[in-house]
Amino acid sequence: MQKKNIRINSTPKRLCILNYEESQNIFGVFSNADLEERYKTLVNRCELRGIHFEPQIKERFVDISLLKELDEQCQLFKSVFYWFKDIYFGIRISNSSHSFSTPKFIDEMEYPIDEYTLVFNDTPDSPYDLNSYTNFTNIYEYPQRIFRVNENFLRANITRMIDIEVLMAAGYVRGGGDEEDKSYDRLLEDCLEGKLQNDYFEMASHAYRNYIEVKRYIDSQNYADSKLNKLENEYLIIKNQRFKGSYFNRSDFIIDRLILTKNGIFVCSLMNYGKKGQTLHITSDGKWILLDNDKNNPQESDLAIETSIIEDCALNCIAIKQILRNGFHSLSDKFQIYPIILIANDEVCVQNDTNHNIIRGGDIYAALESKIKSIESQQLQDIANEIVKFEILPEKISLPFYTQELKSIYSVYQEIYYDHLYILSRITDMLWEIKKADYYSSQIRYRKITTFIFSLGSVACLLRILIGNIINPYFAESYTTPTLWMFLMLVFISAGLYEYHNLLSWKEGRDKGECYEVKREYFLFGGFIPHVAVSLILTFLIKFILLRFTM
Repeated sequence: MQKKNIRINSTPKRLCILNYEESQNIFGVFSNADLEERYKTLVNRCELRGIHFEPQIKERFVDISLLKELDEQCQLFKSVFYWFKDIYFGIRISNSSHSFSTPKFIDEMEYPIDEYTLVFNDTPDSPYDLNSYTNFTNIYEYPQRIFRVNENFLRANITRMIDIEVLMAAGYVRGGGDEEDKSYDRLLEDCLEGKLQNDYFEMASHAYRNYIEVKRYIDSQNYADSKLNKLENEYLIIKNQRFKGSYFNRSDFIIDRLILTKNGIFVCSLMNYGKKGQTLHITSDGKWILLDNDKNNPQESDLAIETSIIEDCALNCIAIKQILRNGFHSLSDKFQIYPIILIANDEVCVQNDTNHNIIRGGDIYAALESKIKSIESQQLQDIANEIVKFEILPEKISLPFYTQELKSIYSVYQEIYYDHLYILSRITDMLWEIKKADYYSSQIRYRKITTFIFSLGSVACLLRILIGNIINPYFAESYTTPTLWMFLMLVFISAGLYEYHNLLSWKEGRDKGECYEVKREYFLFGGFIPHVAVSLILTFLIKFILLRFTM
């Protein structure tokens, strides 16, 4: 690596030119031309042009494929946030040698280690060979190219939606790379509860709510099938029958399960709320409340469930009764119709304070066999055929999807993280190594010079004392002159030893790589005055001994 002093816009800088092999350690096997094209593409992409979080409304049937797509969307929301957070910290915090302003004042950002400029060479026969100043028309400062990427990234649409610094100030985000950081879950939860106003997490919470609702429905269907499929040889079961509400003076509706038995027709509605450690409490006045069993005061965690399932189940029974009356006339009066609400999971506890038939999956058979026979076996299929006549096509639901935009952002963020921040950290490390090497070299050079000067001074003082004794026999008997030279000699020796100690300390720091761990003492406020005092005491002590033994 070559180093040259240059001036850019009248500012002195140290130009550090890396050869092709050294640049490979940072970038891999790339030429400057390749890198230039690579960064042009990345600069354009990281602006996220054309990315607008306008949802694409889709009409879909409620099925497993919809659930998978909603789950993918939720995971993308989560992944994009963590990619954004990691890149944000990587740009603004993790690389300590870089100083940034806030995104609002991005034009004021400072470039890293202003006194150094890092330049990379291609092979000697390449037009990008910067060892030749004829080709050195433009300085390829890749750190500044990276800052252009940073600038575009921090200007991107997503920055206006996720203000990391505000989230940090509010305690939602603790920093980059923290495995225990539950920021996304807490942000999502607070958005769902209305504690946080944030465009990105409002979209994410809406998507999450849609996923939970569809998942709850799919899980309830799977649960009911797991319990009722075993009974199909004994009973006639109709699943997810959808009816046109105008026939019954109401809106369109679905009956989750119709179970036709000799003991009657059971109109089954599915309810899937709660999880392990919770209790689903149905109060005597028909309210549904979800209690958290782990809380000392359950009332603090009560969650009222807005549902009219009891009333809806009763209206469904009336609808079936109307269908049978139209098809079987007076004969239908013998057919008994019973409402059943099935709690479609086995994890939540159930406390039912009403007279309504609310059962668990394991109680289905007992509930079906508890009634008196009211229908002949040959009539069951006729009843089923009459009910199916009123069936209409399954309903499609309209849901907003951000999947395409999220996938685009996700791919860009992956590229920024792996192909950009990795290189940024390598460049940062290289600049610090260069700065550290120069820092140590200058300090060690300075200590060597001062140690040599003090050593030279102490030798000069010693020679002056010896020559004075030879030339002037009365020199030793004099008190002032020899004492002064002896004092100076001891001061120079002490200062030389002091500087030599510092020299060894700097060499040790250089070898260990602890650039800022070197312990330095300043002359006027550290070790110099004590050395002078000791030298003065030694001078008078030596003079006293000489005078004592020569008199």
